[in-house]
Amino acid sequence: MTLDELYVTLPNGFHDAEIKRTVLDYENGTASLTLDMFVGAVDAKPSERELYRLAELTLEGLAFWIIEPPSSNYLSWYPGPVRIDIHGAEHIPLAIRELPVPAGSFLNTIYVFYWNSFIYLAAQNARFTWLADASLRD
Repeated sequence: MTLDELYVTLPNGFHDAEIKRTVLDYENGTASLTLDMFVGAVDAKPSERELYRLAELTLEGLAFWIIEPPSSNYLSWYPGPVRIDIHGAEHIPLAIRELPVPAGSFLNTIYVFYWNSFIYLAAQNARFTWLADASLRD
């Protein structure tokens, strides 16, 4: 499954998801992301809108994982998760899109709001697992 195919199966795609942890496994060619997924309804009353659910996203057949540095006028590091959204390859610079990748790979970008920058990736498969029930944020 690609990230674009996975995106449409989720309540809000990856909109306002938060990366809590990322593990890059070079030996096995995987990236595993622990995410707090926004699953609330945007039109719900405020006391019910901030509904999140813990999940794991695993990217297999990872060809590259390129992190842009944070924009100079944004915070580059602070403790806590980072809010993201995932997009297709349209935001990937041409030089990166032209990197050789195995046949069947997909390209995506992860926009990191707090950095105003992107993570570029190429992988062959995306797996998604819910880890907990949804809960409201305080």
